[in-house]
Amino acid sequence: MKESALSTRIIAAINALPGAHAQKMHGSRFTTTGTPDIIACVQGQTLMLEVKLPAGRVSPAQKVELKRWAQAGAITVIVASEQDAMAVVQTMLEITAISNKRD
Repeated sequence: MKESALSTRIIAAINALPGAHAQKMHGSRFTTTGTPDIIACVQGQTLMLEVKLPAGRVSPAQKVELKRWAQAGAITVIVASEQDAMAVVQTMLEITAISNKRD
């Protein structure tokens, strides 16, 4: 499977969740080099996903961009499968639910 096909599957899985929206970030002259592959918002939480097949490597520019997004408050993750991505989403939702109970 290609990274693009995996990205498509991850986006579809996230978009099937209530209160979620995800889309592919396409590189162009208007985007920063290293921008993560997928931007998503799930129940108010920003999630930036870099999709890599198991043999793939994250570039220095991608590492910089993931760090910038994390410093801005987004959850940033490198995923190698649809299951990885959905596990991150599930964990994020569980943490948010616990945090909301404390408030």
